[in-house]
Amino acid sequence: MTLAVFAACQFAVPAALRPHYLAPRTADIRLDMEILGRADGIVLNGSSLTIGGIALPNAWVVSAGPAVGPAGRDPDGDALAACLAPGQHARTLECLAEQDLHVAARYQPSSRYWPIQFIESGLYAVMAAALVLLCFALVRRSL
Repeated sequence: MTLAVFAACQFAVPAALRPHYLAPRTADIRLDMEILGRADGIVLNGSSLTIGGIALPNAWVVSAGPAVGPAGRDPDGDALAACLAPGQHARTLECLAEQDLHVAARYQPSSRYWPIQFIESGLYAVMAAALVLLCFALVRRSL
């Protein structure tokens, strides 16, 4: 039982808790050729454009919202659809870069690496102590 709890914590802590130890900063990222070229994926759903794998130098991007136009409104879906050129990746990226799209990203700067590590180490120490106490209680009860 205790191993199952520990295994669950190993997956839950990085995904659910780590991004929230310290309040993330926000940045408005312009989707230029460099950013789009490093993206993991581009998903167009109507007028909603989502760019996967947005990266900032020396930062851990926690989340990124959908792309918006220069006025902060949804981009023109027809213009985005016209940009998608199957088999012509460079043409698609050039066309999207010309749209002057922006993404609001939440990130943790690299200067927070060690504070996040200390917070997480303390969290694991508390969980380990709780598991030790639980084990002692279960052993005492079984005697």
